[in-house]
Amino acid sequence: MDDGVTHTRPPFVDAHFHLWDHAALRYPWLDAPETAPIAASYGIADYRAELAAWNLAGAVHVDAGAHPDQGADETIWLNGVADEDGLPGAIVARVELDHPAVEARLAWQAAQPRVKGIRHLINWHPTDPARRAYERDLTRDARWRAGYALLGRYGLSYDFHGFPAQLAGLAEVAAQQEGARLRPQGRYAATGRDGALAKLSGTSPVSVSRNATMSLTSSLPRSRPSCTFAITRTASGNVATDPSWKY
Repeated sequence: MDDGVTHTRPPFVDAHFHLWDHAALRYPWLDAPETAPIAASYGIADYRAELAAWNLAGAVHVDAGAHPDQGADETIWLNGVADEDGLPGAIVARVELDHPAVEARLAWQAAQPRVKGIRHLINWHPTDPARRAYERDLTRDARWRAGYALLGRYGLSYDFHGFPAQLAGLAEVAAQQEGARLRPQGRYAATGRDGALAKLSGTSPVSVSRNATMSLTSSLPRSRPSCTFAITRTASGNVATDPSWKY
């Protein structure tokens, strides 16, 4: 769609978006009753249609919660989508860093086109069991730390998804490792009760703020974005691709 406005808007990169296709992959989280409004397959054509009025220059796909056994399958599927459409331009793939075969999985992902980083959701709340992906804080786990230590070897960034109580452990492991770029995701954990995790900048080339972690599609369906331009460029002028979990 060309409404005469699209090309007058500054170009931007959507730093965090998701696609899902139930014919290609399994998404256990979309089976929950509360996710029913968004559970239908959402493909690149749907995404393009919703962003038709915006001057989209690129987009980074962040793992969309496919079954843990399908991290490689999701990457293969996304690269097929990108080969046909041009998007996504970059992929943040799923690898569980405490998995026994973590190095083989990281090596495989790093060898795939467009894969730039890894996400492993490890959110752990100290007092609320309902807000835990695991029963323990994996930032303190020796096996998880060993997996994190491999990221730099393969030139992969890490997308952190968690709560402020985990930041001390995360800081420890990040300080011990060179070459692994840390990209904190703040919107999910940035609640009034827990503080604004989005203020942490880690070793990302872009200073992360609450606005900068919000992608175009982070608002409610069909609503206009509250932030589009803060995430588009690094200080060096390169396009920024700092993904952030948006729901």
